[in-house]
Amino acid sequence: MLAGLYRRQAAVIGALLLLTLAGYQSQGWIISHLFDDGALINVAGRQRMLSQRTVAFAYQMATASSPDERMMFADLLAQAGSEMGAGHARLITESRARGMTPEMEALYFGNKPSLDDEVMAFVADVRHLAATQGLGLASNSPRLQALADKSRLTLLPGLERLVVRYQDEARQNVARLRQGFTLGLYLVIGVLTLSWFGVFRPMARRLREEFAAHQAAVEHNHLILDSMGEGIIGLDRVGAVIFANPAASRMVGFAPWEMLGRRLHPLIHHSHPDGSEYHSGDCPLAHTLTTGEDCAVEGEWFWRKDGSSFPVHYGSTAIRKDGALIGAVVTFRDISDVTATRRALEASEQIKSSILDAALDAIVTIDRGGMVVEFNPAAERIFGRSSSEAVGQEVAELIIPEAHREAHRQGLARVAAGHESRVMGTRLEMTGLHADGREIPLELTITHLPDHGLFTAFIRDISEQKQTEAALRRSQKMEAVGQLTGGIAHDFNNLLGIITGNLELLERTVQGSETGMKRVATALRSARRGADLTRRLLSFSRQDPKAQGKTLTDLGEAVSGMQEMIQRSLTRMVEVRTRLAPEAWPSEINRSEFEDCLLNLCLNARDAMPDGGTLTIETSNLVVDAETRRADPNMVPGQYVLVSVSDTGTGIPKEILDRIFEPFFTTKERGKGTGLGLAMAYGFAKRSGGHIRVYSEAGLGTTFRLYLPRAAADGAEAAVETEADVLPTGAEHVLVVDDEPQLAEIAGEFLAELGYRVTICADAAEALTILQGDPAIDLLFTDVVMPRGLDGYALERQAREMGHGCAVLLTSGFTGYAMGQKAGQAEILPKPYGKASLAHAARRAIDWKTKT
Repeated sequence: MLAGLYRRQAAVIGALLLLTLAGYQSQGWIISHLFDDGALINVAGRQRMLSQRTVAFAYQMATASSPDERMMFADLLAQAGSEMGAGHARLITESRARGMTPEMEALYFGNKPSLDDEVMAFVADVRHLAATQGLGLASNSPRLQALADKSRLTLLPGLERLVVRYQDEARQNVARLRQGFTLGLYLVIGVLTLSWFGVFRPMARRLREEFAAHQAAVEHNHLILDSMGEGIIGLDRVGAVIFANPAASRMVGFAPWEMLGRRLHPLIHHSHPDGSEYHSGDCPLAHTLTTGEDCAVEGEWFWRKDGSSFPVHYGSTAIRKDGALIGAVVTFRDISDVTATRRALEASEQIKSSILDAALDAIVTIDRGGMVVEFNPAAERIFGRSSSEAVGQEVAELIIPEAHREAHRQGLARVAAGHESRVMGTRLEMTGLHADGREIPLELTITHLPDHGLFTAFIRDISEQKQTEAALRRSQKMEAVGQLTGGIAHDFNNLLGIITGNLELLERTVQGSETGMKRVATALRSARRGADLTRRLLSFSRQDPKAQGKTLTDLGEAVSGMQEMIQRSLTRMVEVRTRLAPEAWPSEINRSEFEDCLLNLCLNARDAMPDGGTLTIETSNLVVDAETRRADPNMVPGQYVLVSVSDTGTGIPKEILDRIFEPFFTTKERGKGTGLGLAMAYGFAKRSGGHIRVYSEAGLGTTFRLYLPRAAADGAEAAVETEADVLPTGAEHVLVVDDEPQLAEIAGEFLAELGYRVTICADAAEALTILQGDPAIDLLFTDVVMPRGLDGYALERQAREMGHGCAVLLTSGFTGYAMGQKAGQAEILPKPYGKASLAHAARRAIDWKTKT
């Protein structure tokens, strides 16, 4: 570019110099042709010559010897006169056209007569002589003499002065022209000098600087392109490579010269990751070259020269010139590391999610503002709220009782402000708030992630633990009371032995005295009653020697054998019903104690039905699995024969249910009960390796369930069968209705683990609303006895009336009321139930409904 500039500068300067020199050399020619001064001088000189020639022609015409000769000279004279007149007119005309100077004006017209007049008069005389051909003239004629004198004396001097004047003016014009040329030359040289030093050299310097800056920018751009980690490839209008930086060459394995001129798509973008063909028409790069629209793509693959491939993030930008699309530039980067990191993060997130989902403990994460950001399935189960409902809400309003919310907020603000807290990392016990408003005991540990501003609490529902602890305390209390009672009864039995022995001896002494015999007999009866009372106390404390006499007992046969005695022991207003399973397992127990226990339970039922009612005695087989312990921690997994005694009496108030098995605790009037009947039943169940439970609803009745272990003789075979039993599962939608939230949650968990979709509600009215809005519910699993005047049977009946076709499975804690009110075909699952019992009952109910 600079060389071209220098060449152009030299050409301009050379042209100016040549033009100047040529002008200077040709100024004479220019002057001679530009001005008519020389021509005028020649005309003026010819005028002098013509004046002398006419005089000569006139004398020759006058002296001609023949007429023809005279006529020839007359013609020459006329021609000379005409030329002289025309020349004079030309001189006058051209001088005036050039701008006649005052001196020239004076020469032509200044004197009297003027040169103009003299010339015109001379021309007139010549023309007259030529016209007359000089007839009558002699060579010495005065007329010819006058013509000659006028030419010699007047015209020749005037014309001479005129020629001189023309020559002077010509010289003056040449001098002025030469001066102008010289000044022009100097001006051109000055302009050239000024242009060289003032324009061309600074311009050249600036251009050199701009060129150097341009070269540096180009070199810098090349360094940038060569140093970039992203691949950059330039494409022409048809998608052929016109540029590739080193990063692009390195990533695809082609040398830049191997790529130039080749189409990019079939070179590195020809196939999908699975090896299938990638049509060029579907390629976003072709779209950019066709429409000019930019694109950015992630998740596709480029192929290397060696046939391997790698994931890329690429984009294409259209290149335009004067508005016309001329190509595109493609930028891309290898995202193999990013993809691997993303997959690792996804795997980590999946692991985290699986841990959160599988965790038995609730995991709740909040931010500095106390807003929930993580709420795992265990938290949903414990607090009765869904994750979508909890995330984004303040944790204090969700799961913290109102009495502790302000303290929580203050502590959170204190830790968020950077202060230390003693609760971080410490195992704490507190109460939480369930969605239904009840408080639940919790155990939790809190960790703080200060870099992220997050707090994570690991929360465990210890309701079952608290129940177990309470049951353990009651058991220990009963054990302590039993030990104390046994010790007192043992000593008291010894005392009664002494008293009875002495009374019998005294009886012999007073045989003759009626009064003495009567008093001794009364004392002996009281002593024997004391002995019977002592025996009961010893039975409760498991120190009765008779308890060692266990035998293999058919409980159905034992109940049948006592049925007549039980009926006689009750009033006629009480109807006794039995439902004895013929396949009930035998149990190894003390039969007499079992009979006493059963009789005591029946008598208690009679007292609870002062206006009469129904007493139902049932036997059945029951397998208690580990899951059943969640409903009753005192239950030991195993196989049991279940003996249920249900009444339709007044029920037992909930506030005294935990005390009914304590010795001497009674709600009867003084003198109508010892308070030892249920204590003896409890002692018998524990001595037999079983358990006793009570379920009661005020105003509806009570059910006592006596769990007696299956005899060990055929237990092994049954155990094998139980282990081999595969629980039936399902995917249907089950609606669980129970006014006991814990029982409902346990049932929901059992069913969810079996594959069912579960919805839980706490009363029949809410269940009816759900049934009305969701016709896709397959099974209604409901408690029989529920508050607000709508029990399980009424719920089933109203569901049928609204046209809902779901199957129905009932459950109840006491069968007497349940069976007495039963009106439909629904099966009744006794409480407490295990996962296995529920699995089979639910499957039977759904399958039966499907068949019918």
